[in-house]
Amino acid sequence: MNRSVCFLLALWAAGSTVAAQPYRDVALEAGLGAILRASGAAVADIDLDGDLDLYVVSPEERVEGDPTTYNHLFRNLGDGTFENITAGSGIEPFDGGYRRGQQGNRFGVAWGDYDGDRLPDLFLARVGPERLYRNRGDGTFEDVTVQAGVFGRDDTANDVAGAWTDLDGDGDLDLYVSAWIGPNRYYRNEGDGTFTEMAAELGIVDGGFTWGVLPWDVDEDGRLDLYVVNDFGPNRLYVQQTDGTFLEDTDAWAVGDPGNGMGVALADVNDDGRGDIYVTNIYDRQPNPLYVRHGQQYIDRASDYGVQDAGWAWGVEFFDADHDGDLDLYVVNGFPTDPATNRFFERDGAGFTDVSMGSGTDGAPEARALVVFDREGDGDLDLFVGNFRAPSVLLDRDDPAGNWIGFDLDQPGMNRWAVGAEILLESGGRTMRRYLDGMDMLGQSLVPAHFGLGSSETAERVEVHWPDGVVEVWLGLEAGRYHTLVRGTSTAVETPPDASGDAAPWPNPAAGWVTVPAREGAVEIYDVLGRRRAHRPLDARGRVSLEGMPPGVLFLRTARGAIFSVMHTPEFR
Repeated sequence: MNRSVCFLLALWAAGSTVAAQPYRDVALEAGLGAILRASGAAVADIDLDGDLDLYVVSPEERVEGDPTTYNHLFRNLGDGTFENITAGSGIEPFDGGYRRGQQGNRFGVAWGDYDGDRLPDLFLARVGPERLYRNRGDGTFEDVTVQAGVFGRDDTANDVAGAWTDLDGDGDLDLYVSAWIGPNRYYRNEGDGTFTEMAAELGIVDGGFTWGVLPWDVDEDGRLDLYVVNDFGPNRLYVQQTDGTFLEDTDAWAVGDPGNGMGVALADVNDDGRGDIYVTNIYDRQPNPLYVRHGQQYIDRASDYGVQDAGWAWGVEFFDADHDGDLDLYVVNGFPTDPATNRFFERDGAGFTDVSMGSGTDGAPEARALVVFDREGDGDLDLFVGNFRAPSVLLDRDDPAGNWIGFDLDQPGMNRWAVGAEILLESGGRTMRRYLDGMDMLGQSLVPAHFGLGSSETAERVEVHWPDGVVEVWLGLEAGRYHTLVRGTSTAVETPPDASGDAAPWPNPAAGWVTVPAREGAVEIYDVLGRRRAHRPLDARGRVSLEGMPPGVLFLRTARGAIFSVMHTPEFR
């Protein structure tokens, strides 16, 4: 074969690879070219206009005239492009108080609605005092750090991330702060705009070099537990007890991972109805584990699934990239002394296949943050990769062949976005599950749950497990769009018992009186629009009267903050 023919064949092969490449970087055309360095990143619909906006943290203290040090707030214009609205937002710049850390001095960002107005509020973690900003709803934010009570750290600490979660189950979002140097902290939301720090009292200080944290109910008792991911040592699992304190029980669940833990992702990888966890490490020191649930403990099956080698790994997400109904895996990585490419693992039945090469996802500019989100609202999930020493990339996916469906949740009370809920979807003979924790490496987002449906044109059954344990079911939802599932508007209400065996109000449906799982005090009654209709005492038998309440679904909130739904049918009294 002569050289001309060889050259033409090589050119044809290269052209075929490019043509088949499903992802391409669109950061510049999307308006994100100003992001020259990045640490944490997260998205949320900050103006409630139906699309996802983006905040990106630079790792270095802001220096006027040096754009590599600027944090950025971008508003989504609705067509997948972004406008930089940092100036005038009230978030940048802020006061000093920095000390230079090993990885810079600014790290993580977390979106969460702590005051129950459905407007996402912003928490920023850094070396020194962190910052909490309340969303005013007009494109500006108010620094409420001091009055909220989360300003308690000097420049000896190295806080890296925050996690909004209803850890105490009282209906509002608390805040757990991870520290790479210094103790972790837990701020309990008091429901009045203030927080109380209680990590030591509850037994969840940890004290390791923490990068990531994952709140989820590992023992399925209705109470959230806490998995803490540590650098330079073992991760720890804290299991919540009946009195609200936590017991460190890592060895019993076999999830210690003695490597250099950084990122963590939760998913049901084998469709058995239980959460499995993937942890990012430094591969040549300790392979990345994929802990798959087996009975009452976990087994590392990363090598069986083919995902143990992901380099010097940081951000990680499970998502259905090709809409075929199973979860794929993307891991970003890199370090100056150990450069490596990002890894895209496609689910191929029994395991995963590394398809990074030729996919457009295998960049190698020392990545940290990863956010998977639908910037255009078209069902195709895009990948934002925040690079530590280089401009960030936004990887746009060519249209996958399969159908898809997405869900936002809305419920009354303080946790309007239902952070901590789970969604089960039945379609085409299989059941898929999504966890609404929003956790990313150095970031927490408020994003819709997304499912690939393959050739199915409807979601046959959608089951929402609200954070308080109430289960609602929707049937026959149309594919190809996002649905907002409002609590109390479902086809059916199913409330499973909690660990005490006495969690459901009865009878349900009810007419006249209903017995509530509370032995004393009173309940507040809300309608499906979240309006408070009555405050009524319980009688000696734990019953409350529904006299005068409208027919349909009502929500009963007890004095301890538990929320129950009941179908009121006065016509059948």
